[in-house]
Amino acid sequence: MNREESAQTKNIGDKKHSLKDLKNIVYKLAGVSTTKSLKLLQSDFKSLDFRRRSSWDIALKTISKTNSAKQFEDWRQNPPEEYKDLFSEIENVSKSYNQSIEAGLNISKSIKEDAKDLQKLSDEFSDEAGELNDDATTVEIKRRRS
Repeated sequence: MNREESAQTKNIGDKKHSLKDLKNIVYKLAGVSTTKSLKLLQSDFKSLDFRRRSSWDIALKTISKTNSAKQFEDWRQNPPEEYKDLFSEIENVSKSYNQSIEAGLNISKSIKEDAKDLQKLSDEFSDEAGELNDDATTVEIKRRRS
């Protein structure tokens, strides 16, 4: 098998592309026409040697991922009608959930403050009870002595 036949049978994903086809695909997806422009497009490409097929494979995978992310973001910004109601409902439920969490946190904060106040009051009553107990003991001792 010579070099040209080998280049034509190399696999990229599930498709077989010649090096020329691979280059054309990468250029088309990237929207450029030279390797210099390709290297300027992404900093990851600066270290690639585009005389090698492996560099073109890396470029194709990277650009495909980037394009997929862009397509998803575009789709997310403008989804089909069938998903708009679903997304709207999800957004409403999410807002309601966030409001419930906020209310729960406020209640928790209020309960903690009330618990601190009750602890202070309890400490004051304990001190007062201790004083009353001491007073009662003192009165009892005086009564027995007299």
